[in-house]
Amino acid sequence: MNNYLSSSLLLSFVLAGCSGMSSEQQSKIDAMSDCEKVTALVRSAENGFMPLKGAEVSSKFMTSWNAKAQLVGDNCKVVETSDGTMQYMCSAQYASEQEAQNVHDDAQMLTQRCLGDTWQASTEEAPRSRTTTMENPQEPARILLTLGQGYDKRKPWIVSFKVVRQ
Repeated sequence: MNNYLSSSLLLSFVLAGCSGMSSEQQSKIDAMSDCEKVTALVRSAENGFMPLKGAEVSSKFMTSWNAKAQLVGDNCKVVETSDGTMQYMCSAQYASEQEAQNVHDDAQMLTQRCLGDTWQASTEEAPRSRTTTMENPQEPARILLTLGQGYDKRKPWIVSFKVVRQ
């Protein structure tokens, strides 16, 4: 796995690479540990990820905001569906299954380490995907890490990271 996708990136992706934040805010984020960033992201679910919302894009079925922080890849959004579900979601695509598998597994291990033993992980396998859900009933959010195969011929493997407000 190349350095760009190393473990330190996998959760320094949390609140790193921000756009639309002041230099003071960015400095505070840069000084946070990976685990502090994960905790901050989970806690931000309580207020609908308000500090992460950028420009709004609405449709009939959902409202979304471009995220100020790009956690995985460069396609992160805060989404509110018509049923009121609020989530922060990011995804990145990879050419090889092994590369995507490594990113998924490293992200899962690092996230679990940061969240601690009070969070329980469960994994569901399907023919073209695998989703690991991390939950703690005492917390305002759950985390879903998904590895799946899409239809892009050059980069068919997708890893997504979601924080869903409970």
